[in-house]
Amino acid sequence: MEGLPSGFSTLRPMPSPRLCPNAERRIIEGQSHIADPSVFAAVLAEFFTR
Repeated sequence: MEGLPSGFSTLRPMPSPRLCPNAERRIIEGQSHIADPSVFAAVLAEFFTR
């Protein structure tokens, strides 16, 4: 996002843990803000099958 400060996307508040107690914040290596769907699907599958 051109013109925004470095780390802009990490400045937003995180949702309340009460709303999503098992939530995780992750950075997917090699992916930008719009992750490859197959890479993102693998991350979601891993999360939901724990």
